[in-house]
Amino acid sequence: MNPFAEALWQVYWEHVIRDAGAALAETVWPEIARSRVRKRIHQALVKIRPENHVERVFAFWCGLYGRTSERDEYLRRRRGGKPALPDHPLLDLSDWNMPDTCRLIVFEEQRDALFRKLCDPLMTKGKISRRVDTLQSLMSEAESFQVFRSWLNPNLRQKLAEEEQATIYAAVWPGLGAGWGYCYHSVLVSRAEALAQKSSR
Repeated sequence: MNPFAEALWQVYWEHVIRDAGAALAETVWPEIARSRVRKRIHQALVKIRPENHVERVFAFWCGLYGRTSERDEYLRRRRGGKPALPDHPLLDLSDWNMPDTCRLIVFEEQRDALFRKLCDPLMTKGKISRRVDTLQSLMSEAESFQVFRSWLNPNLRQKLAEEEQATIYAAVWPGLGAGWGYCYHSVLVSRAEALAQKSSR
């Protein structure tokens, strides 16, 4: 395991123990499970070969949660390949100062920014959370899509074909329940970067 991957796992596991307590952490996460997650994080870092902090955070997210489809899609898009997962130019959140993950909406902050971009720029965090709860409570993606499109900015709803709206929602749907945000993962990665740098001296 490379020094950064090792440092990242150390920082993450210390964080888990601090939050849950050593006894509970080791009960919930037996050695075999820890080994599996540790290996996934390492594999994601090797596969993505991150060149900056944002890419390290994204690789950590992919490895931690075993999100290989997003990992492979990110690599595909980064190389200029044709997207295999739903994609649309409006998913670009660079004008909202969000981390660039090649239009993949994986972090809570990205999801919230997209709601504001598509529905209402003044939408509060609480309102977004309530709307996410509403969408998740519905029985199917098709049903929740109809509710979602009713919330779109009227001008945008008129401008976009229904197929485009469906594509955008299909890209958002898997990440609706995003729990921990970019900031959470970024803080752990920053600690690991400092630890790896210190260890290399």
